[in-house]
Amino acid sequence: MELGRRFGDEEQPLELLCECDDSSCTCRVEISAAAFARLRDIDGLHLVAAEHTRAGRVVGRGEGYLVVADD
Repeated sequence: MELGRRFGDEEQPLELLCECDDSSCTCRVEISAAAFARLRDIDGLHLVAAEHTRAGRVVGRGEGYLVVADD
C-alpha cells in the first residue's frame, strides 16, 4: 500500500484531523495506515472522532473513531 510505504509500518497509527461537520474542528484521530488506505479506497467515506457528528450513515468503527458514509 502506498500510504504504508510513504509513512513506514502500515500498522503504525497515523494521527489525522477529524472530518466531522464542524469546519473548525482540530480534533485528532488515530488510525493505522492500512485501515486509512482501505477507507480512502471508497468514495464518500469520512473519518470522524467517535464523539463527533457528521451527516451520513455510520459504516464502521474503530478505537476512538467512526467511519461515516455520505447518504
